[in-house]
Amino acid sequence: MILAQYTIRSKQNYIFRSNKIQEITGGSAIIRDVFGILFRKARECGLIVETLNDTRVSRDFKLENVKERFKNQTLHLIELFTGGGNETVLYSDEISFQRANRAYTYHLTKEYPGLIPLCVGIPVDGDPNCYKRDYASLMEAVEIEKNKMLPGCLMPMMPFSEMDRSTQQPISYKDRVHKISRSQEAQVKYEVGNKEKKEDDFAKLLDDIVTEKGEESLLAIVHADGNNMGVKIQHLLDGHSDYDFCVSAMRRFTENINNAFVKTGIAGIKNELEILKKEDKGRHPKCYQYRVIVSDGDDVTFVCNARFALALTKAYLKAVASYGISHNTDGNEETYSSCAGICVFHSHYPFSRAYELAEQACDLAKKPVHETLLQTDSRGNPVPEEECWLDFHFLHSGVACELEDIRDRQDTASCMARPWRVTGNGRHTGGRDFDILKFDETVNLWKSCGGSRANIKDIGNSFEQSTADGEYELSRVYYRYAEMEEKLKGIFEDENRLYKTLYDASEMYDIWFGGKEPVKNEKTENNITQ
Repeated sequence: MILAQYTIRSKQNYIFRSNKIQEITGGSAIIRDVFGILFRKARECGLIVETLNDTRVSRDFKLENVKERFKNQTLHLIELFTGGGNETVLYSDEISFQRANRAYTYHLTKEYPGLIPLCVGIPVDGDPNCYKRDYASLMEAVEIEKNKMLPGCLMPMMPFSEMDRSTQQPISYKDRVHKISRSQEAQVKYEVGNKEKKEDDFAKLLDDIVTEKGEESLLAIVHADGNNMGVKIQHLLDGHSDYDFCVSAMRRFTENINNAFVKTGIAGIKNELEILKKEDKGRHPKCYQYRVIVSDGDDVTFVCNARFALALTKAYLKAVASYGISHNTDGNEETYSSCAGICVFHSHYPFSRAYELAEQACDLAKKPVHETLLQTDSRGNPVPEEECWLDFHFLHSGVACELEDIRDRQDTASCMARPWRVTGNGRHTGGRDFDILKFDETVNLWKSCGGSRANIKDIGNSFEQSTADGEYELSRVYYRYAEMEEKLKGIFEDENRLYKTLYDASEMYDIWFGGKEPVKNEKTENNITQ
């Protein structure tokens, strides 16, 4: 038999290579459906396929039954499980493996230029007690193949060729009526994205998130990634090496991951939007839209109006954390957590760059989780603390470097309180002073005591100069508003933490807490369409 794994290399680069939302939507839809294409093309080759999408397929895997069906030629390949952007498949023999791959890769090359598929298969002897050995060998082969593969290369161009600036590829499509030129990759994404718009109301309305120039031309990309997935899998399979148990457990695990991070998490976003609509403050109704760009296991990325980015991110993280208490995996209660990065940017700025900064902000948000002091269970396995954290960045200009380098160069890293903890008790990671409720409480108290936008902006600018300058500017505000000093200092155990929180609030104050309220009108500044 052949144990095989499929993936698409550089998925985020493929999706966000364009700055046009319809092409991004199309790229994400192609990635979403790419493994379905594998099974469809295999069936067209005459192979008998069994996938987990078929409700008649049992989640309990029985290797002996599969081997018997392979032998009788009543089955040629079976989907074991999918997750983390990978598809794991078991084939009856190498001939079936080659037939499916030949049809699959030819179709992707012809229909979806720019995709970089990777498939690795290894022969396995069918020993029912050697799942760990076989899977470890497969992962080793995958790593070797990844290192051998060339990185995604641009299509070669002649000096006189016209170039598509979004994909850096030759122009192959022109609409002279509408004066539109695209590469083959961009055109395919556009067509798929157009189909998505007709089938999905959110995709149809995302072009209208931007409602006017200035603050209302701000969007946010939110990238969230689950915590401790490797530890969870290790704990789940601990002490087991047989195919039946391990494959069945992985099937239920990946299904639970999808339920927690995609279904429950996105439901949390929708619920929060309904609450925001009920609390509507005269905003344009088109602001209440979002678009999920990536939803792959514990990895979720969505785009929304910048004003609602913090509220929707908190809602997503809390929804993920709430899943699992009442759901069992193999008889054990499971809890889940995720960390998120938010990048606020102007709609004309390249999506790909904004996504990279959101991803880097997510990595910074994960630092406290990675530094958590691990507990151990009765078997001595690590049991990490499940906490959700978020970090954010306001992209003011087109600085093309890493997020930490941007903060170091602007000399603002030491001014910031972020990342903030959204869920968890903080026993091992920062205590209560890092709870995002403290962030909200600080801003609400500031406003209730009479503090103005100008005051907090001046304080933020002063802290960028030095801590002494910030303290001086804050003392001037304290002198004007007598009750503010005592109340603000009562929120935090560490006064330096208060200073950093005020800096975070000053940077995002106009967007999240108290800037000019938008006017409801029909005039739109549509910078992300066509």
